[in-house]
Amino acid sequence: MSLPEGMKQKNVHLERLEIDGNHSLSFYVFADADETHTSSSYSVIHEENINTFLERLAVQSCPSLTCLSTRDQLPATLRYLYIQHCSKITTLSRGQLPDSLQDLSIYLCPKVESITERFHNSMLLETIIISNCANFESIPEGIHKLSRLRRIRIIACPSLVCFPEEGLPNTNLREFTISDCENLKALPRGMQTLDYLSIWICPSIKSFPEECFHTKLTRLSIGNLDMYEQLNQWVLPKLTSLTRLDIGECPDVESFEIGMMLPTSLTHLTIYKFPKLKYLSSDGFQNLTSLVYFINP
Repeated sequence: MSLPEGMKQKNVHLERLEIDGNHSLSFYVFADADETHTSSSYSVIHEENINTFLERLAVQSCPSLTCLSTRDQLPATLRYLYIQHCSKITTLSRGQLPDSLQDLSIYLCPKVESITERFHNSMLLETIIISNCANFESIPEGIHKLSRLRRIRIIACPSLVCFPEEGLPNTNLREFTISDCENLKALPRGMQTLDYLSIWICPSIKSFPEECFHTKLTRLSIGNLDMYEQLNQWVLPKLTSLTRLDIGECPDVESFEIGMMLPTSLTHLTIYKFPKLKYLSSDGFQNLTSLVYFINP
């Protein structure tokens, strides 16, 4: 797939490229033009299409696509990269990701194994989302150098086993979500700046870094883990700023005595999928004077 000859001759400034393979349609948005053209199928997006001015690239439902560019790297000005339903793509770039990249999202790409070889400290990445990528197996080294990183979400990546030893950046990181990663052995270091922590269905995790649960944490969502007793005994008493707690998937718990350890700052509490739960302990709930939302479906 390449740009029409007329557009090449115009030397237009390509700012955004969206490709939707389901409808055999490609959208090009230019600084001085807005035109739509059709295309059937393609295995590579050629370099004349992702030029040096491109800021946003979205690729969806392109089953023949194997790589994003015939060049060794993506455009140096790229800020947003979104890939979904590309069943043959295995990596994003043969070279380094551009320093300018701020938002990286990959969904439903079963053969993607890695993002890039290594992150470096000049990168501006703020968001990393990787979801439903069955072969994704490694977080690049150097992620701890991403000083602007604020959000990480990794969901349904069963091949992921561990994070780099250096852990995550401990500067601006505010949200960390890990879910449905059945072979992940341990959580990373460097989560002491989080506002929001979500851990679900990661059965291979048997212990937790103490820094995961700190006084700045305002929201905790956790479940399907063998850690109910840990929460009750030493986690919740530390969370003095917690305003929202979602907890579930505790199949053997009969009494919800965890309420005795809940911080008075709590405003929202959701508990669900406690199939053997017989009663709630009322003692702990008497001090929750800020609680405005409670649900036990």
